[in-house]
Amino acid sequence: MGLRPTHLGYAYQDLLTALRLVDLAVGRARSVTVDTKMFAGDRFDDITCEWATGSRERLQIKHTDHDRALSAESFIKDSRGLRLDLLFSSIDRDLISQPATSHRLVVRDTEPDEPDLMRVLQPVSSDIDPGPALHGLGSKRLRFDAAALRAHDPWKSILADVSDEVLQRACACLTVDTGVAACSLNIREPGPAEAALLHRVTEELGAGRPPNRPRTAEDVALALIETAKAARSRTGTVTLEDLLPRLGLKTDFGAVREGHPVDRATEVTRPAVLTEVVAAVEDTAQQGGVVVVTGAPGIGKSWLCEQLGDALHDTWLAVRHHCWLGAADADRGERVLTEVVIGSLLRQLESAAPRAVAQVRPRYAATKETLVAAVTAVRGLLPDRPVALVVDGIDHVSRVLGHSSGGAFGEPVDPAACLVEELTSLSLPSGVVLVLASQPGPHLVAVDARAARLTVPPLDRAELGALAERLGVLSALAASAAGLGDATDAEAAVTLIEERSRGNALYATYLCRQALGPAPGLGTPLAPGAVGDPLQRLRAVPSSAHDLDDYYAYLLRALTVEQRYAVSTLAVCDFAVSADELGEIFPMPAMMIGAALSRVAPIIAQQPGIGGLKIHHESFSRFVRRAEGDSRWVDEVRDKAAQWLSKRGFFTDARAFRHLPELLSALGRDEDLALLIGPDFLSRAIAGLQPPQAIVHTLAVVARRAAARCDWPTLVRCIELSRARSTYEEEGLPGSLVPYADVLVALSGADHVAAGLLYEGVPTLSARWGLQLCAAIDRAGFAAPWEAYLTAWDKDRGGTSGHDGSADEEAVFLAELRGRIRLPGHGPGKGESPKGHPLTLAGRVARFLDQEALGSPGPALGVLLDCLGAEPLWESAALIERPERRAALLLHLADARDSASSMLPSARTLATAAWASAPCDPRRLLDHGVPAEDLAEEVFGGDVTTVLQEATHAVLTGRRGLAAVRRHHARSGPRRRCGPHPRRPRVRCRPCGA
Repeated sequence: MGLRPTHLGYAYQDLLTALRLVDLAVGRARSVTVDTKMFAGDRFDDITCEWATGSRERLQIKHTDHDRALSAESFIKDSRGLRLDLLFSSIDRDLISQPATSHRLVVRDTEPDEPDLMRVLQPVSSDIDPGPALHGLGSKRLRFDAAALRAHDPWKSILADVSDEVLQRACACLTVDTGVAACSLNIREPGPAEAALLHRVTEELGAGRPPNRPRTAEDVALALIETAKAARSRTGTVTLEDLLPRLGLKTDFGAVREGHPVDRATEVTRPAVLTEVVAAVEDTAQQGGVVVVTGAPGIGKSWLCEQLGDALHDTWLAVRHHCWLGAADADRGERVLTEVVIGSLLRQLESAAPRAVAQVRPRYAATKETLVAAVTAVRGLLPDRPVALVVDGIDHVSRVLGHSSGGAFGEPVDPAACLVEELTSLSLPSGVVLVLASQPGPHLVAVDARAARLTVPPLDRAELGALAERLGVLSALAASAAGLGDATDAEAAVTLIEERSRGNALYATYLCRQALGPAPGLGTPLAPGAVGDPLQRLRAVPSSAHDLDDYYAYLLRALTVEQRYAVSTLAVCDFAVSADELGEIFPMPAMMIGAALSRVAPIIAQQPGIGGLKIHHESFSRFVRRAEGDSRWVDEVRDKAAQWLSKRGFFTDARAFRHLPELLSALGRDEDLALLIGPDFLSRAIAGLQPPQAIVHTLAVVARRAAARCDWPTLVRCIELSRARSTYEEEGLPGSLVPYADVLVALSGADHVAAGLLYEGVPTLSARWGLQLCAAIDRAGFAAPWEAYLTAWDKDRGGTSGHDGSADEEAVFLAELRGRIRLPGHGPGKGESPKGHPLTLAGRVARFLDQEALGSPGPALGVLLDCLGAEPLWESAALIERPERRAALLLHLADARDSASSMLPSARTLATAAWASAPCDPRRLLDHGVPAEDLAEEVFGGDVTTVLQEATHAVLTGRRGLAAVRRHHARSGPRRRCGPHPRRPRVRCRPCGA
């Protein structure tokens, strides 16, 4: 028969363990321990589950590939490890230390048909039936009857040595699950057990649903089974932190980075308008429904949404999603997707009410159904907290995604209208209100007629005055020598702003910026004829310019054709450029570029990172397209920009890689677009250090265009390349690029790698991989973008640091350590001594090295020495409490003595001090000049033969040779002196000589 049944039993155990791991993934369990005996004679070691409720359950699984009834022999003999007296003794011993434990025996055997067993093993009554041992896997539950066991043989004889108390307790807590489903051991052709796992993975975890569409149920099921195997073979206990990375599921509902489009420094509060909106929200929430807030571009809808969230914060649970954070937002393409909007709302709900959202199934799906289930759960758990779902900037959705028409997409589709239709179809319970903020338009047709509707009114004079003050106009007037009086000038300025803007917040902001003049950062001279006084600059705006379109026309009117082309590049192209780069795209004298930028300075935003200048508000882009009527000039601007990006290198330039496909698609240059996505696209993109996020974006642009044109070969290529990209992101990046980051930096250049880690100030990689690349850049002596990645890492880890001791976490931990040393503000505080005094740098190093969780200090010592230098490490040696850590530090300093500061003692002195602190590797001591006779005297103590025999025995039994023998001698008697000193101190590590 061989070992085949044994291996089959293990495979079945792994499959059932995977089912239990689903409970861990959804939060019902705290931990799952696999194939671990808790004591000698433990008979329930297959699965131990610590439930979130605090109780504990232990399972023993017995597999058979034969359809047979459970026999009495299984419990009489011990061939299956089920002899009844031993089972009960195991349960009793377990309950002594863990009384809140239930025990389950899970068998493939069907219900017994032997009278002897049927008499004592009976079906569980419905009022105490605990249900199947594994959710989704049916069984017939049976329990032993203590009285029957005492009354009938052979059970009476088997249990003669078991007391009545133990018998009663064991029978009460042991449930036998019979008839458990069989398996096929092929997830692609599932048997009943695999089908149960696949069903739970889909319905409880959300595999195959947004945002986890790429992760099929089969993929996740196999990951669960592999986790079970790994736990059985190595780790034993699995926690949620261990499990989730293995599953490859997005557990944040696919939410994008939270952001706020409002600059709090310039925001103007509007209490009267806010009161009206709050009243409408409270009234609508009584029955559950929708409130629509509309207003013209720039009227202040986003201000109002932010203030609404703040006003509801204390008594409501208000979550917000902004569909538009500006053209610089790296997530703008994803932010407007329906599933991302829903996912972001769910993520914020989870942060505010984690217990409620944890009840939702599927746990990690972002669908309409899960959003409704989440708000319903929140209302049930927090009945005193109404819920407000605020979605702002819906009108931006179609501008970002564009309207699809014809081709593979069928009927024309307005993405904004689709989002509104999805959101307004939610069946919201009472106490929940959906607030939609948007510019008016046909995309709001789907909103129910019963929805409350409000229009944001213009800013009144007082609010405009507050805006002018916050933006610095009034203080600039006060400092102007041309003013007739502070109060008079201020009134005149507010009057001009009111008359021209008519209360439009965006227009008023532009007027305030015009009054202040071009920002120094533009580096451009004033345009010819420009005035320098704030009030005069306001008066220069014609009184007929009563709205944004009029103001935009006024700004462009004074520009030459060439200047308008250059400025229009900022409006038409969705990436930042500098003034010099504008001159490259449209060759003209620098003075003309500077004059044009000075003219339109009020509507330009200066962006950090690559490039520098972008349009402040997208309404100018729409104006530019409408104003000319003929689209040929827009195409000419795009064509010039595309030529410029092509020259920069598609695969090597971040802006070209992201935006050249967009321009080619808009120009209809489909052949050129398809040529970008050749068979070697992915390899060249990786060689150019393009991040996975950018690769996804580029493939999506090409795929959408190919689908619209029914260009199936290009579409299929995009799909296959996307699959390869997924493999690169999940396996290649952590398996090849990051482990060999030093090679990457040497080949590509540290500055090039550093530039690729950020795009317009936003990290391009996950914090885990980015930190390790930052460390490689730092080791090469270049500045790395530590701040962005440490901030992202803190957010991912909830502000905690350190690692769990596993090898795959150590590299991240060391990179994080290096970054926190480089940026002290991102690390923990400087700390205090037990007496309350601030710790010195040496004291902080000593406290760090004394941490119990540090494990092996060697790699961390390398980082500390590289970043801090030798002096603080040497000073910290006397402060370290753990002898073995002190020894490791001193030996590390001895190794580095030749390249370190000359203030260090000699390598021999450092090694001798390490030897005095704790056992060390004798070879390293000899390398640093410690005399062999001193080591021999210390180790052998005069009796060489005995010590060598002990060392040989130590090696053969798995101990650590001479070091183990030395520890034995240190415990058994006084140590011999080593070296010329009359007596070596064991604690102090400052030898008196260099």
